[in-house]
Amino acid sequence: MADFNKKTLIKKLVLIFLIAVLLDMLVFNMRFFQSLSYEEIPFGASHTLSIEGGNVAEDGTIKLDEGSASLKLHIGNINEHLENVRIDVEGVGEAQSYSYYSEIGVYDVKVSVWDEALHEKLGDDGMTRLDNGLYELTEKKLLHAVPDSQYIWLETFGKTSDIEILITPQPDDTRSLKIIDLTFNATKPFKLSPYRISVSFFILSIIYIFLFEKSIWNEDCITYKRWKVILPIIVLCLSAVFIFTWDSLNMMLKDPAFDEYATLARALAGKNVSLGNASNIVKELEGSTVFWRMGSNEVMFDHAMYNGKYYVYFGILPCLIFFLPYYLVTGKDMINSVPVAILCLTIASELYILMGMIIRRYYRKTPYAARWLMTLAMICGMYLPLYMSIPDHYMIAISSGVALTLAGGMCWMHAWKNDGKVMIRFLALGACLFATVSLCRPTLLLMGIAWFMVMIYLKRAEIAKLKKSEFIKSMFAIAIPYVAFASFCMYYNYIRFDSPFDFGADKNMTTIPFTSGTPYLPYIIARTLYEYLFSIPKYTSDFPFIIYEDWKQLFESASALAVIKPTGGIFITSPVLWCMLLCIAYRKKIHEKKLSVLMLATLATGMFLMIYAVVFTGNAADRYMMEFSFILFICAFTGIMEFYADAKEKLPEKTLNMIMSVVICLLLISVFYGFLQLFTGKTGYGMKFGNPDLYYSIYYDMNFML
Repeated sequence: MADFNKKTLIKKLVLIFLIAVLLDMLVFNMRFFQSLSYEEIPFGASHTLSIEGGNVAEDGTIKLDEGSASLKLHIGNINEHLENVRIDVEGVGEAQSYSYYSEIGVYDVKVSVWDEALHEKLGDDGMTRLDNGLYELTEKKLLHAVPDSQYIWLETFGKTSDIEILITPQPDDTRSLKIIDLTFNATKPFKLSPYRISVSFFILSIIYIFLFEKSIWNEDCITYKRWKVILPIIVLCLSAVFIFTWDSLNMMLKDPAFDEYATLARALAGKNVSLGNASNIVKELEGSTVFWRMGSNEVMFDHAMYNGKYYVYFGILPCLIFFLPYYLVTGKDMINSVPVAILCLTIASELYILMGMIIRRYYRKTPYAARWLMTLAMICGMYLPLYMSIPDHYMIAISSGVALTLAGGMCWMHAWKNDGKVMIRFLALGACLFATVSLCRPTLLLMGIAWFMVMIYLKRAEIAKLKKSEFIKSMFAIAIPYVAFASFCMYYNYIRFDSPFDFGADKNMTTIPFTSGTPYLPYIIARTLYEYLFSIPKYTSDFPFIIYEDWKQLFESASALAVIKPTGGIFITSPVLWCMLLCIAYRKKIHEKKLSVLMLATLATGMFLMIYAVVFTGNAADRYMMEFSFILFICAFTGIMEFYADAKEKLPEKTLNMIMSVVICLLLISVFYGFLQLFTGKTGYGMKFGNPDLYYSIYYDMNFML
């Protein structure tokens, strides 16, 4: 194979970029070329107009009637063949409220027509009829700030006499609007979209580099070159800026239900740990099994309540690291997006470093491109880009725990040298990192315990050779951080809930009661394992090709509720995980490297965490996948690298290349699926609800035929 050449690769990437631009000009602008021959027909005096559901003011503003959810425009006397209709609607005044479940500025538009086909075959053409004989053609999301959303393409037969447009604003949006433009057979302007070009370039580059640029596979992971260090840093930082940019306008920032850490920072600055007193109605329901049914007007959602006071039951560490210092220095609240972006970027960097540590220690012949692609597949397969666009307190706590767990594990891996000697400072640092997990995500402490037990088992020979003084220092280096942070955690629990071991989770004011007492628990666990691991996602022909399913309710009673919020089973969305089966085939070699015990221990811990989350919280939220999914990926990658090292010596080069091309395709599926998750419109979160103008700009850029 050819040697790797940076200049040659850059030239090819420039060519790929030009191809992406040409695709945007010639393919994605098909509607422009199609509409060039249209003769525009502006709405005018020759047309009739009737409005239902609203009243027109002198300035042209239309206000919806009381009790009316939609505005209906009936336009008659058109008598032309219609190809499309362009309608631009703008809200007038402020929105009634800002809910993170509402797409402010987005209008649902349905179009119905009466054309020659209805005159000739009224009643037997199979179309969906309205009361007045019109049939529905299409519906669309319309935004004033997104011109591409304003073109509604029709498939009419002959001349159209009447057209009806139903406009429905979001429930929380303003109830006054103005029709800015109404044109039939409008010409869609030519457009070069930076979003389309970026996505096309990203997809084509990834496919070319990892599937067809064979020279990049000659670079190993051991030889130091500056670009190998700089490139991942640049890519990760640019990705973080890209995701953070659209999330900076997230509507969730305006919802007090998601300001728990900022509120706690203000309380701590005032030397309090409680957030204030609950209302008398809520106090009467303390300890009840029905408090979760109350409306949000009376209950501070997802806060713990004890002795009539509200508390934040999420771990305090993120508040101490991010929110409290920022508040003390600036006097302002830190927005959740900042720590979420930092933590997700930290996790991505840790995954890249962890893959490097495993490769350098056990699989030194692994190509550098493989390390890159496996890391990218793990980052996207864990849905890190999606989670980065969800700046809520759940993600702050979970991502903090995962970041600390990964960092602690790497410190303990690095603490033992190849000659059997131990670096006590890394043992102590790893212990500190593992111990602090209790202050943000206590359940992940189990991962630290598993790592400790495995380390003692695997390094028992080296430990036996340590001098007594070194052994004592090592044990103290591990024990002291645990004791110190455990003492702080117990003190914090005691001053809130009068018990050093009560984290307050069972006092949470939530919509989901615990399921530990339900007779359906065995089925719930089995169903959850299926949803997490093997459920098949729903797909669509429109970008982003994935349909996000909201909460699925399995059971509901006075004491039991189980819900599932799936994004697709991880073994389906990341089929490369099936390569874990290679670990069985190469179990002897993996055991010789002393990796089998670590893999089994972490896998067992991950499965326990998955089941525990269901039993204790009563729901299988997709965000819990971050806590254990990286373990599955590392096990699968271990099997792949073991196979590659063995097959490189035994199989012909062509055969090996064919097999590895299949593996690369499986890795790319994880990358693209995780990338597309950003655009699924996860209910209440992310770009669709936080910045709908940007979301629908990208949506209609990619769905260029809509």
